[in-house]
Amino acid sequence: MSEWKKVKLKELIKEVNERNKDEKVKTVLSVTNSRGFVSQEEYFEGTVHSANISNYKIVRKNQFAYNPSRVNVGSIDILKDYEYGVLSPMYVVFEVDITKLLPDYFKYYFQTNRFFENVKNNTQGSVRNSLSFRALADFDYLLPPIAEQEKIVKILRDADSIIEKYGLLLEEKKQFIKSQFIEMFGNPINNSKKIKTEEMTNICEIIDGYRGSNYPKSGEFYEKEYCLFLNAKNVTNNGFSFANCMFITEKKDKLLGKGKLQRGDIVLTTRGTVGNIAFYTDDVPFDNMRINSGMVILRMNKEKINEVFFIEQFKLQLDKIKNKVASGSAQPQLPISKMKNIKILIPPIEDQNKYANFIKQIDKQKSLLEQQKKNYENLKKGLMQKLLTGKVKVNV
Repeated sequence: MSEWKKVKLKELIKEVNERNKDEKVKTVLSVTNSRGFVSQEEYFEGTVHSANISNYKIVRKNQFAYNPSRVNVGSIDILKDYEYGVLSPMYVVFEVDITKLLPDYFKYYFQTNRFFENVKNNTQGSVRNSLSFRALADFDYLLPPIAEQEKIVKILRDADSIIEKYGLLLEEKKQFIKSQFIEMFGNPINNSKKIKTEEMTNICEIIDGYRGSNYPKSGEFYEKEYCLFLNAKNVTNNGFSFANCMFITEKKDKLLGKGKLQRGDIVLTTRGTVGNIAFYTDDVPFDNMRINSGMVILRMNKEKINEVFFIEQFKLQLDKIKNKVASGSAQPQLPISKMKNIKILIPPIEDQNKYANFIKQIDKQKSLLEQQKKNYENLKKGLMQKLLTGKVKVNV
């Protein structure tokens, strides 16, 4: 079996600087940290690029590209879904020497802790934490023989296929929830079944986060204390996430006044990533939680509306709500003053409760699928740690 070699990436990769001089390539792409390469027109629902794209860089299938100032959060990918496209001149485009390194093998490197450690060590103190191609090319890299690369790619692809399968099953559950809502209550965007509606202020109390002089300073946050102080990362489009938690003392909590959560409250993000929503149920493992600025508490009138019913309806209306009420500032916002007039469907409470019980049953199925998906994601991480470092060799 051939030995693995420790090399510099400059021996394996080459920067590409092909420009779209005649503007023949019309597909403008971006590289995101969540979905990799995306069409700007589809992802941003409209044109956000310059009218003149003659200076844009052409990227071709199996070439790589990254945003130098966002590579630290994973905005790097290999082009697979398009034969070619163009990227803003700020991007770095490069290709690999396929006689030494398989593109499909190399892409897994960008999912490893080792890569992110290298990025961190080479961007600290630079302009906007930017990673130049020269710095990337100077990374140390452990290179296996091509035959081993092929075997490792097959193993990791199999893991990816299983993870994708569970992702599709979860998406089917989400679409089923939407279809059942519309079947029972019609489309909430146009109120197709002419159900009674009420403004938000008639069905819930809207409570803003604290912004006063007692707002916690950086030295007043702890890894573990009396009260969890929610930040933007704790409220996701899938509910609460308790990674990167910040806590404050009981003394500080008492000084803040408004913004304290009660069981049954709904938390909605209103600045930055607008519209992430989470339900503070009895299952949430923290008894004391408080919202930050940039989010609100929605405290429902339970005689009028079921919280689960509201959440699913709000998700369906979210795009319309954001377009209608987001302010014109640089950072998207959903001000309370404009939330008050949002119209919410109010069918009979018995029908709402029936739908909420249906959601709870589906959520149990989703939880099982999410756990299975997570198990395979953890398995893949373990495999990458062993296979991409040569700790475990595959038979060739």
